Amino acid sequence: MLLPVCAFGLEPEVAKPSEKTCRIVSWNIELVGERGTPRTDEQLAAVAERMGGFNGSIHVLQEIYDLEILQHIVDEMPGEWDIFYPGNEHAIVYDPNQVRMVRGSIMNPETAYPGKSSSVPVMSVFRAVGIYAEPFMVVSIHCKANSPSTQTEEGLWIAERVGELQGDPDEVRDIILIGDTNGEPDAPPDVQLLGNGLLMRLANEDITDVRDRCVDHCYATGTAYEKFPLQSAMIVGPDFYSETNSVFRETYSDHYPVIVDFKPDSNTDMRLFAPFAKHWLQTGCKVGNDWCGGMDTDYDGQVALDDLAVFVMGWCEDLQQ
Repeated sequence: MLLPVCAFGLEPEVAKPSEKTCRIVSWNIELVGERGTPRTDEQLAAVAERMGGFNGSIHVLQEIYDLEILQHIVDEMPGEWDIFYPGNEHAIVYDPNQVRMVRGSIMNPETAYPGKSSSVPVMSVFRAVGIYAEPFMVVSIHCKANSPSTQTEEGLWIAERVGELQGDPDEVRDIILIGDTNGEPDAPPDVQLLGNGLLMRLANEDITDVRDRCVDHCYATGTAYEKFPLQSAMIVGPDFYSETNSVFRETYSDHYPVIVDFKPDSNTDMRLFAPFAKHWLQTGCKVGNDWCGGMDTDYDGQVALDDLAVFVMGWCEDLQQ
C-alpha cells in the first residue's frame, strides 16, 4: 500500500522503501520530444518534482525521444542522477549513490525485434551501493498497442531472450522486466512472457493508465521474484495527488507510474571472504572489471578499509538473522 508523506508547500511523496532496498520506478511519460503540443518548462519541472517524490533508486522510462528534454527533467530533480540512453525510446535514470550500473545495452540487437524498431527492450545490470549482493538486471519493455498478434510475437521474443540469458552461466541470475506491455493480464504479451515458466508477474490488477486499463507490469525471474518483499507492483495514479485523469495527462502522461521495491540479499558469509581477500588492496576498480568483482562497494576505485567495514557489518547482520 502506498502511503503519502506530505511536506509543507510540496505535493505528497511516496513513502520511502525500507533500508537496503532498491526502488524501481517504471513510467511511460508519453512522447517526450514528440508530443503535438510540447510540455512547457513549468510542466517539465512538475514531472521532475513528481519523479523526485517517488524516492526511487532506478527510473525505467519509456517514450523518451529527446535526450535533451530528459536531461532538463533530470537536472530539475533533487539529488544526483545518471542517465543511460542507448538511442531508442527507453531511458534508465539511476541514483549513483544507491546503485551503480555495471553495463547496459539494447537487448540482443542481432535478433530482429517483432515490434517497433524504436521499442527494442533495453537492459542494464546494476550493483547496490554499500552492500555485498549479487548484481541484478533491469529490462525496460514497451510493447505495441492495439495489436494482439504483434504483442504475441513480442512476448515470445522477450521470453526467448530471457531464456538465453538464464542459460548463460556467466550472466546474472536476477532479471527484472518492467514497463508498458499494452496488454491486460492473461492476454498477449502477458501469457507469452509467463509461458516458459522463467518469469513471474508481480501481482497487479490495478488500473495503470487513463483508459482504465491494467497494462503496465513487472516480471521477474524466480530468484529475483523472491527478493520483492511485497511481490506486487504499486500504482501511483492521479487520485494519489487528488487530480483528475485529464489534468494528469495534460502535464504528465497517459500512463501511471509503477513502483516495485527490490531487496538484494546480502551474502556476506565465509564463502565471500575468499574472493574479498583475493581483491584486497586492488586498485583500478571500474565498470570494465565489475568494480573488482563487486568487492569495491563504495566505487572509489579500490578495495580497502571502507569495503572491509561494509563486509564486517554485513557479516554481523547476517549472523543475527
